[in-house]
Amino acid sequence: MRAESQLRYLALITLLASPAWGQTPLSIEEFRRLSDGKTLYFSQGGRFYGAEQYLSNNRTRWQYADGQCIEGKWFAEGTSLCFEYQDSPQSQCWIMWEEGGDLLARPYEAPQSVPIELERRDELPLPCAGPDLGV
Repeated sequence: MRAESQLRYLALITLLASPAWGQTPLSIEEFRRLSDGKTLYFSQGGRFYGAEQYLSNNRTRWQYADGQCIEGKWFAEGTSLCFEYQDSPQSQCWIMWEEGGDLLARPYEAPQSVPIELERRDELPLPCAGPDLGV
């Protein structure tokens, strides 16, 4: 491949890997500052999507919109934040970015999907019932 072709190829790969084609992904350090010890509440299209409590050692507790909770963990993979949960054999990777003062996220594999949006955050634990969830 000629140098000019290599540069075009690299530019295309960089463009396709960027969230929403041009948004700057939240860094791992920014995400950690935002989430450590907090519970984040997300919506999509104005409807409650779910909430996630961020515990020590990158552990999380996700609460679905129906109230069901599962345990998980998060890790960085490139510019993505990936999550593994007890009920899923595959990790779920997201791109998160700030836009107009809002925090938005899309699945890495679905860059055209409607983003989820951070509605609020607090330090309260999720109200999860169950023997393994501490309530």
